[in-house]
Amino acid sequence: MPVKKKSYTILLVTIALAFFINIKGVNIILGAMLGLNEESGFMSILYSSNIIFLYVLSLYIYGIRNLNKKVIIYISFFLAWYFYTKFFIQEPRISITFFMVFTISAFLIPSIAKVDVKLLLLAIMIIPSIGVFYTSNVFSTEGSLNETISMTASYAFMVPVVATIMYWWFYYKYDGVYMKTIVILFSMINMFFLYEILSFGSRGPFACLLVLILSLVIFKKKKETGISVRKTWFAIMIPTVVFISTFFLDIIFSINMLLGKAGLSFNVLDKFVRMRGEGDWTNGREYISKITMAGIIDSPIIGHGVDQFENNTGIVYPHNFILQILYDGGLLFFVILLIPLLIKLINKGKNCVMDEYILIILFFVISVPGALVSSDLWNNERLWVFFGFIFSTSFVLNKRKSY
Repeated sequence: MPVKKKSYTILLVTIALAFFINIKGVNIILGAMLGLNEESGFMSILYSSNIIFLYVLSLYIYGIRNLNKKVIIYISFFLAWYFYTKFFIQEPRISITFFMVFTISAFLIPSIAKVDVKLLLLAIMIIPSIGVFYTSNVFSTEGSLNETISMTASYAFMVPVVATIMYWWFYYKYDGVYMKTIVILFSMINMFFLYEILSFGSRGPFACLLVLILSLVIFKKKKETGISVRKTWFAIMIPTVVFISTFFLDIIFSINMLLGKAGLSFNVLDKFVRMRGEGDWTNGREYISKITMAGIIDSPIIGHGVDQFENNTGIVYPHNFILQILYDGGLLFFVILLIPLLIKLINKGKNCVMDEYILIILFFVISVPGALVSSDLWNNERLWVFFGFIFSTSFVLNKRKSY
């Protein structure tokens, strides 16, 4: 394939992946444009068409030579486990169609695609920006008891905010005047989204942003390959984190009171205060964790099968992907998936170039913190993209060591 034609195809693949990551937000925007509720819309069409597009383009460029054998083995294992659960235990909560989209396809994409990291961040920033024209519906609090937006919307619009912060951190200073103007325009839109999330959204996205800031401050890219720790900042962060953890609710209460006197109100803080008054600032997470742990103890080796938490407890999912892995697949699945993932993540961190370093932070921040406090493991496509990226060996187009 000619180099110019190949570069256009990689550009399309990169934009398609950015769209895939943003689909939940795009669906909310389309619903707002057409007057549909958040649960309606076009997600099935958007996900299926986007995945087909990614597959066709990626396989057209590279064929199957980029496929990681370990990824294929894992996918075979996931499918076998799903159908074993379906036929011998009970129908999983997640349908096979959703399982193929949110788990299998998301996990496979980084092994067949190749992306331009700078363009990926830029596309993630830009794609949801049209939502600024429909903010009254996109961030609607109608029907909410405490005048808050949904968790889905909170996490969906957190993604372009994270991409914006990372683009400024890594790329903005190298852009020309024209590109800087474009970046500033879309950054303003995403900062407005950030204000809406903080004012009316869930607490999880705020935690994701804190993780992002900590990651950028504490970790830095080495001149050649690998990641190092800024020891001074790390030494400062340890006692700070210990202090905040010890007096967390008191600090939140004090900050919220000061902001209230200034006429400002942010739901990410208000909710902690409300939940503290109700006696459970975790909003039921602690209770769910206890039920999950009891289920894990009940079947510690092989678990209860794919997505069986609701069938067994009446609660939709454990709200923690590590606990869900242990509940659904026991120590067997934990050892097969999570331990190799952790080892590969450490190795990738030790040997990564700049673009890989950026993707580690991006995919980790938009998936892992949220998956530790909410979301069904098998419906969390961003988490499975992160897992797939950790196993991939050819996902990054330009392996620049530094900038």
